[in-house]
Order: sequence, then C-alpha cells, then structure tokens
Amino acid sequence: MAEFRRFQCEECERAFVRPAELERHREKVHEDSPYLFCQHQSCSFKSVYYRSLARHIEQKHGCTKRESKREGGDAQVRADERLMMNKAATMPWLDQDQDDDTRRQLQDWRDVNGTIEEEHEPEAEEEYSIELLCQQFNKINIC
Repeated sequence: MAEFRRFQCEECERAFVRPAELERHREKVHEDSPYLFCQHQSCSFKSVYYRSLARHIEQKHGCTKRESKREGGDAQVRADERLMMNKAATMPWLDQDQDDDTRRQLQDWRDVNGTIEEEHEPEAEEEYSIELLCQQFNKINIC
C-alpha cells in the first residue's frame, strides 16, 4: 500500500495517495486555522471542531461545558455562542432541557433572528426522565 502513497508532506513526511489529500493535510495540520484550544492549565489539546473540544473537556478534565465556559477563554465562549445560535436556528426543541440562563439566551436570539420551523412540543408519552430510564435499566437482568 505504501507504494501507492506517492505524495509526501515535506514537513512531517506523511504520505498520501492523491495530491488533494496532501493539500488538505497541509491546510489542517501545518497552516494556521481557526483552532479551538482547551483553556485548562498545561493542556495542549486543540481542535477545529467544537464537539471534539467539548468531548475532550468532559472526558479529560471531568467538567461540563458550563463549568468549562466559566473557566475558558474567548475561543471557548465563541464556540458556545456558535453552538447556541445553531441550536436556536435549526433545533428549537433542544432548549427544553437547558438551564434558565441558556434558555433565555436562546429565546433572545430567536426574537432577533426568528426560527426556521415551528416549536416542537413533545407528546406526553415521549417525555422520559433520566431517573425513570435508570430505574428501567436496573430492572433488566443480564446474565
């Protein structure tokens, strides 16, 4: 397979099959890009994707997005704002599980920008609490 990888990066010597793959690699790895950086001390994690950063913070540092937002810098705050705007525009029913402050911010954003579709009202039988699901899961006997 290595003989098919004729296009090699001069900076890290990684090889690619197509020149477009090499170019994408250069842009993502070796050029400046809009990275989101983890704001915790002595952590060098960075990602282009907000979801990767949020997962990293939760798994490696053991805190939620809300706690991280309190500790984080401008990049994290901007990423949270972008996510909130996207949720408000495309998935308006997701804010029903949010805290009051976030719900208020989503509503303010909707008041200015409107929504794409009608609010989704869940049916009564669709509503499940985490406690109920945990109780049901604990009743399952797996041998």
